[in-house]
Amino acid sequence: MMKLYSVTWRQYYGPCPSEYDYRFIHYNFQAASNARREFWRICRDVRNFYRKTGDDFLLYFSDLENLQKVAEHTRFCRHYERSFYVRIRNPEEYRSYKKLGVKGKLVVRLEDLESLSDVGEEILLQVDQVCSLPMERVHVLLMQYRISEVLLGQICYLGEQDRKQLQVLEKMFPQEKGNQKALERNNKITGDMYDLGTYGQLEGMLEALAAPLRNLDKETAVEELKKYLASSMHYDEKERFPESFLPENHTLTGYLFNGTCVCEGIAKVFHQLCGLLGISSEVKAGYRNGQGHIWNRVRIDGTWQDVDVTTYYYEHYYQK
Repeated sequence: MMKLYSVTWRQYYGPCPSEYDYRFIHYNFQAASNARREFWRICRDVRNFYRKTGDDFLLYFSDLENLQKVAEHTRFCRHYERSFYVRIRNPEEYRSYKKLGVKGKLVVRLEDLESLSDVGEEILLQVDQVCSLPMERVHVLLMQYRISEVLLGQICYLGEQDRKQLQVLEKMFPQEKGNQKALERNNKITGDMYDLGTYGQLEGMLEALAAPLRNLDKETAVEELKKYLASSMHYDEKERFPESFLPENHTLTGYLFNGTCVCEGIAKVFHQLCGLLGISSEVKAGYRNGQGHIWNRVRIDGTWQDVDVTTYYYEHYYQK
């Protein structure tokens, strides 16, 4: 646990965030006010974040206005320039970013990449699912762009409040590129960032798992996938204790590389496999038995239904 002092960070994490929160979830940075004292407290919190997280330290800006404000009032974007990421959507934003004279990493969604042909900085390429970015396409893109990492997903999972808010925003701003910023203000970056070598390994492993299920109807494929993942996973019980937090258990690498995960990790694996099988799916957050829990929803024949690999594991395969 660590103590936070600024209103800005406390509004995201609370006064004393857990290690999972401050090492794995990186909210879009928006200063709560322009007061000098608030920026002094922000800088104090940033220094504490860095001491606690080291190489995992990350600052994320989903819109340029907040980065400009921080660059004007503080120096930490220069001190931690290899650790901050800024979302860029179009050439105008890129030109404004260049004028700031800071050196971060650019977060670019795959569908925005084509309009940014003159970008020379390192790019964190964001896609929702592996199925939309096979390694063959990565190799082609590398001929033009300095892609260093892939970010799978930006909203890591949807709770009911997130879902309702997104539905309202999507009705207000139906698919208009100019309003993309409004839709992304509440986004967050998670630890689901992979260097290209790791991403290639993950894609190959996911493709191998999906291959035997491709000729099945969707309902059967979902059932077989749930059974296989539950039978082959090991839930890391140590994660029930905050001091035992392991980031990989919450990403694809825990299960795919080690066979070990928690509910968040296996739900993300299931979601990626559904994408490769052409099945619409979501990762959903909520509670089970009073504890925070993450599972999936799939859409079959026009109807959404819950799929909970972790619960199935405990019901059928867990051994004390």
